[in-house]
Amino acid sequence: FRNRRVDKRYLALVRGRPSEDAFTVDLPLARDPSDERRGKKMKVSRGPEAQTARTEFQVLSRSADGAWALVECRPVTGRTHQIRAHLRAVGLPIAGDPTYGDPRRDAALRDAPGLWRQFLHAWRVELVHPVSGAPLVVRCPLPDDLLRMARFAGVEVPPEARP
Repeated sequence: FRNRRVDKRYLALVRGRPSEDAFTVDLPLARDPSDERRGKKMKVSRGPEAQTARTEFQVLSRSADGAWALVECRPVTGRTHQIRAHLRAVGLPIAGDPTYGDPRRDAALRDAPGLWRQFLHAWRVELVHPVSGAPLVVRCPLPDDLLRMARFAGVEVPPEARP
Protein backbone atom coordinates (compact mmCIF):
# COMPACT_ATOMS: atom_id res chain seq x y z
CA PHE A 1 0.00 0.00 0.00
CA ARG A 2 2.74 2.42 0.98
CA ASN A 3 4.48 2.00 -2.39
CA ARG A 4 1.16 2.47 -4.21
CA ARG A 5 1.31 -0.90 -5.93
CA VAL A 6 -2.24 -1.79 -4.93
CA ASP A 7 -5.07 -0.29 -6.99
CA LYS A 8 -8.12 0.15 -4.74
CA ARG A 9 -11.52 1.07 -6.14
CA TYR A 10 -14.62 2.07 -4.21
CA LEU A 11 -18.23 2.71 -5.23
CA ALA A 12 -20.02 5.68 -3.73
CA LEU A 13 -23.54 6.97 -4.22
CA VAL A 14 -23.42 10.75 -4.04
CA ARG A 15 -26.06 13.44 -3.88
CA GLY A 16 -25.87 15.97 -6.66
CA ARG A 17 -24.61 16.40 -10.18
CA PRO A 18 -20.92 15.95 -10.88
CA SER A 19 -19.98 18.53 -13.50
CA GLU A 20 -17.76 16.07 -15.39
CA ASP A 21 -17.79 12.32 -15.97
CA ALA A 22 -14.19 12.00 -14.80
CA PHE A 23 -12.54 14.35 -12.32
CA THR A 24 -9.71 14.47 -9.82
CA VAL A 25 -9.75 16.13 -6.42
CA ASP A 26 -6.28 17.16 -5.31
CA LEU A 27 -6.81 18.94 -1.98
CA PRO A 28 -4.64 18.61 1.13
CA LEU A 29 -6.32 17.29 4.28
CA ALA A 30 -5.73 17.83 7.99
CA ARG A 31 -7.53 16.75 11.13
CA ASP A 32 -10.30 19.13 12.15
CA PRO A 33 -9.29 20.43 15.60
CA SER A 34 -12.91 21.21 16.47
CA ASP A 35 -13.87 17.50 16.22
CA GLU A 36 -13.61 15.77 19.59
CA ARG A 37 -14.70 12.33 18.36
CA ARG A 38 -12.40 9.32 18.21
CA GLY A 39 -12.33 9.09 14.39
CA LYS A 40 -11.39 12.76 13.94
CA LYS A 41 -13.06 14.49 11.05
CA MET A 42 -10.76 15.68 8.28
CA LYS A 43 -10.98 19.03 6.52
CA VAL A 44 -9.41 20.64 3.50
CA SER A 45 -6.50 22.70 4.74
CA ARG A 46 -3.52 24.61 3.42
CA GLY A 47 -1.89 24.77 6.87
CA PRO A 48 1.45 23.23 7.82
CA GLU A 49 -0.25 20.17 9.32
CA ALA A 50 -2.03 19.30 6.03
CA GLN A 51 -1.01 16.28 4.01
CA THR A 52 -1.35 15.92 0.27
CA ALA A 53 -4.40 13.96 -0.80
CA ARG A 54 -5.47 13.02 -4.31
CA THR A 55 -8.51 11.02 -5.42
CA GLU A 56 -9.65 10.17 -8.95
CA PHE A 57 -13.36 9.80 -9.66
CA GLN A 58 -15.33 8.32 -12.55
CA VAL A 59 -19.11 8.75 -12.82
CA LEU A 60 -20.60 5.36 -13.70
CA SER A 61 -24.28 6.30 -13.69
CA ARG A 62 -26.58 9.25 -13.03
CA SER A 63 -30.21 9.22 -11.98
CA ALA A 64 -32.68 10.60 -14.51
CA ASP A 65 -33.60 13.48 -12.20
CA GLY A 66 -29.93 14.38 -11.59
CA ALA A 67 -30.26 14.01 -7.82
CA TRP A 68 -27.84 11.07 -7.53
CA ALA A 69 -24.71 9.69 -9.17
CA LEU A 70 -22.88 6.40 -8.74
CA VAL A 71 -19.16 7.17 -8.70
CA GLU A 72 -16.10 4.94 -8.78
CA CYS A 73 -13.41 6.34 -6.48
CA ARG A 74 -9.71 5.65 -6.72
CA PRO A 75 -7.63 7.09 -3.89
CA VAL A 76 -4.11 7.81 -5.11
CA THR A 77 -2.93 8.68 -1.60
CA GLY A 78 -4.24 7.01 1.54
CA ARG A 79 -5.43 9.60 4.04
CA THR A 80 -8.06 9.10 6.73
CA HIS A 81 -11.58 9.72 5.36
CA GLN A 82 -10.01 10.92 2.09
CA ILE A 83 -12.80 9.88 -0.29
CA ARG A 84 -15.53 11.17 2.03
CA ALA A 85 -13.81 14.52 2.67
CA HIS A 86 -12.96 15.06 -1.00
CA LEU A 87 -16.50 14.35 -2.20
CA ARG A 88 -17.93 16.67 0.44
CA ALA A 89 -15.44 19.39 -0.54
CA VAL A 90 -16.75 19.37 -4.13
CA GLY A 91 -20.39 19.40 -3.02
CA LEU A 92 -21.13 15.70 -3.58
CA PRO A 93 -21.75 14.13 -0.14
CA ILE A 94 -22.06 10.36 0.09
CA ALA A 95 -25.53 9.01 0.84
CA GLY A 96 -25.85 8.05 4.50
CA ASP A 97 -22.52 9.51 5.59
CA PRO A 98 -23.02 10.62 9.22
CA THR A 99 -19.84 12.71 9.35
CA TYR A 100 -19.55 14.42 5.96
CA GLY A 101 -23.10 14.08 4.68
CA ASP A 102 -26.46 15.64 5.50
CA PRO A 103 -27.91 13.67 8.45
CA ARG A 104 -31.35 15.29 8.18
CA ARG A 105 -31.77 14.35 4.53
CA ASP A 106 -30.18 10.93 5.04
CA ALA A 107 -32.57 10.05 7.89
CA ALA A 108 -35.34 9.68 5.30
CA LEU A 109 -33.30 7.00 3.51
CA ARG A 110 -33.64 4.65 6.46
CA ASP A 111 -37.35 4.14 5.81
CA ALA A 112 -37.92 3.70 2.07
CA PRO A 113 -34.76 1.97 0.80
CA GLY A 114 -33.52 0.93 4.25
CA LEU A 115 -30.08 2.59 4.14
CA TRP A 116 -28.61 2.56 7.64
CA ARG A 117 -24.99 3.29 6.71
CA GLN A 118 -22.95 5.26 4.25
CA PHE A 119 -22.94 4.13 0.62
CA LEU A 120 -19.19 3.69 0.24
CA HIS A 121 -18.06 0.20 -0.71
CA ALA A 122 -14.60 -1.20 -1.47
CA TRP A 123 -15.46 -3.26 -4.51
CA ARG A 124 -12.25 -3.93 -6.41
CA VAL A 125 -8.58 -4.38 -5.53
CA GLU A 126 -5.80 -5.12 -8.01
CA LEU A 127 -2.27 -6.14 -7.09
CA VAL A 128 0.57 -8.38 -8.13
CA HIS A 129 0.56 -11.72 -6.33
CA PRO A 130 3.54 -11.64 -3.93
CA VAL A 131 4.68 -15.19 -4.77
CA SER A 132 3.72 -15.88 -8.38
CA GLY A 133 3.98 -12.32 -9.68
CA ALA A 134 0.70 -12.79 -11.57
CA PRO A 135 -1.89 -10.00 -11.62
CA LEU A 136 -4.54 -10.56 -8.99
CA VAL A 137 -7.98 -8.93 -9.04
CA VAL A 138 -10.32 -9.28 -6.07
CA ARG A 139 -13.90 -8.08 -6.39
CA CYS A 140 -16.63 -7.73 -3.81
CA PRO A 141 -20.08 -7.03 -5.28
CA LEU A 142 -22.44 -4.57 -3.65
CA PRO A 143 -24.42 -6.05 -0.75
CA ASP A 144 -28.22 -6.15 -0.84
CA ASP A 145 -28.83 -2.96 1.16
CA LEU A 146 -26.65 -0.90 -1.19
CA LEU A 147 -28.23 -2.49 -4.26
CA ARG A 148 -31.66 -1.51 -2.88
CA MET A 149 -30.44 2.05 -2.37
CA ALA A 150 -29.03 2.21 -5.90
CA ARG A 151 -32.40 1.09 -7.32
CA PHE A 152 -34.20 3.62 -5.12
CA ALA A 153 -31.88 6.39 -6.37
CA GLY A 154 -32.36 5.33 -9.99
CA VAL A 155 -28.71 4.68 -10.80
CA GLU A 156 -27.46 1.74 -12.83
CA VAL A 157 -24.98 -0.58 -11.12
CA PRO A 158 -22.38 -2.09 -13.47
CA PRO A 159 -22.84 -5.87 -13.95
CA GLU A 160 -19.42 -6.63 -12.46
CA ALA A 161 -20.48 -4.91 -9.21
CA ARG A 162 -23.63 -7.01 -8.85
CA PRO A 163 -23.78 -10.36 -7.05
